[in-house]
Amino acid sequence: MSFEDNDDGLNNIRRMNPRVRLIAIIPVVLLAVAMLAFMYGWRTEGRKYTTAPWRSHVIAEHDFQITTPGLLMSMYTNMNFDGEQVTAQSYVGSDMGNDFSVTVATRPDSDTRSIEAIAKGLGGGATKAVPRSDGATAVDTEFVLEGQRNVVRLIFKDRVLYQLMAVGPQKTFPEQQARRFFASFKLTAP
Repeated sequence: MSFEDNDDGLNNIRRMNPRVRLIAIIPVVLLAVAMLAFMYGWRTEGRKYTTAPWRSHVIAEHDFQITTPGLLMSMYTNMNFDGEQVTAQSYVGSDMGNDFSVTVATRPDSDTRSIEAIAKGLGGGATKAVPRSDGATAVDTEFVLEGQRNVVRLIFKDRVLYQLMAVGPQKTFPEQQARRFFASFKLTAP
């Protein structure tokens, strides 16, 4: 191939039909738009919240049932009860950056704090403890940590603590889904 052959190719593009040239430019424009979108990021505020289906889960090991979005993952974690470490089990369902979890732990006998004191220890302003029809006692609290709103319901049945948490971005917190999550919790053992 000689230099003259390349020159003929350039002349052929210049003589090309304007419609064909326009079609050749479209992928370049789309690529530029995609790069700008990537650089500035897509905003998620105001978009529809849930895409994962909600499922009911029965956790026989800890005598409760709950409804969460998506699949329920289980993991072990440590909880501090007035200076004493206790191994707890957490169950988490997530959807679009919002987490719904239940953590179950047995309080050590050395922890003699009131339910309200435990709730305040989380960093929120606890409300008054309320007896439930299933024989348990509940207290609600909430706080904001690193831009995430944490709505917490502590439920005590004897020495067992069930900590229900709904966590999501402060600006787009899923109020309706959090109410659904909390309302779905039921103890299955007397």
